[in-house]
Amino acid sequence: LYDRALFETLRYPLGKLHEDEFTTYKAIFAAEKIGVTPVRLYAYYQNPNGIMNAQWSPKRMHMLEAFDQQIAFAQETGRDRLLFKALEGSIYSTYSQLEAAPKVFRKELRRRLRRSLKLGREGNCGLGYRQLSWAYEAAYPCKLLWWLNSKVRIL
Repeated sequence: LYDRALFETLRYPLGKLHEDEFTTYKAIFAAEKIGVTPVRLYAYYQNPNGIMNAQWSPKRMHMLEAFDQQIAFAQETGRDRLLFKALEGSIYSTYSQLEAAPKVFRKELRRRLRRSLKLGREGNCGLGYRQLSWAYEAAYPCKLLWWLNSKVRIL
């Protein structure tokens, strides 16, 4: 539940999937107060015929655009915890799309995955190679590199 005043200027983007990823963090940081209760007052229904269970489409990349905006916001405002969560979300979301996406989109997805992994390393977020080796292997699909790394630990 949100205070109506938050949405005097804040809007969900039109035509985007995962529109909550574009706006929820902005609402949280703009709110003067946030209340939390352990009581479950909200039930989420996963529609078996809904968007999340549909075939992959380029609109799925909207989530990655939202994570890019979250990362930029976190960097601009010095919100390390949001930066960690946004980078983590970006890495997992990009990785999960790699297999389902048509070949023509995989180059872009790998580029995004490499950028998120680099930001995670540079930002000292604890998102290094040891925890995310599976993501590095997907971002840099070179078997020789991973064989060499297993022998001499270059990463």
